[in-house]
Amino acid sequence: SAEFTCTYDPAFLEVSGITDADLFGTDAVMIVNGPANGSFLVAIAGSNGDKAITSGPAFTFSAKALQQGQATVTCTARVSAGDQTLTTITSTPGNLAITVPMGTLAGDVNASKPVTVNVYNADTSLAGTVAANPDGTFTLSLAPGTYTAIASAEGFLDAQGAPVITSGNTTTLSTISLLAGDIDNNDVIDQFDALTIGMGYNTGVPSAADLNNDGVINVLDLELLAANYNQSGSL
Repeated sequence: SAEFTCTYDPAFLEVSGITDADLFGTDAVMIVNGPANGSFLVAIAGSNGDKAITSGPAFTFSAKALQQGQATVTCTARVSAGDQTLTTITSTPGNLAITVPMGTLAGDVNASKPVTVNVYNADTSLAGTVAANPDGTFTLSLAPGTYTAIASAEGFLDAQGAPVITSGNTTTLSTISLLAGDIDNNDVIDQFDALTIGMGYNTGVPSAADLNNDGVINVLDLELLAANYNQSGSL
């Protein structure tokens, strides 16, 4: 016979389905107490002289993960050879790494300058960041949840969204083109931005005023700014 007293953290696991694994024969007598409050007891005795004569599982159970983290199941095992004496034998805890399948955020942000996408948690902490590819596409792995995503490029108004990420799935944001002209990064395209182009005319400084990213600030950049004049805020 054998007796197993097992403990686990009920905040991480929900245990159910404790089943005899026939180690002591197909008609063994089994008693189960629990699971309750993070523990359960299993006692198994072979009937009519049946004994465990090979190695193998004594019983099985199911464990449902309740949250992400590290969970441990520890069992103290005592056995009897049928002589009415219980002997404690060495046991090794089972360690379960509980992870949540990640989801993917994808999108396409167009601008003539490099685009960065920052994703923030509900508490405004940074959850992840990714540089968009030259064609504007990007992907980022995230844990399930609701986020704020902000796409930005130097000299452009930002774009903002609130993607919901689910396990194992891809959430694709709408394709968007950033508006050129917010050179001073104050969320409005106005005369002050135009003045910056004038001050850096025929140079490459400041780089934020080089809206078409051709290495020189001139009327072509002013043309891009003028197309979005008086636009403000995030798309």
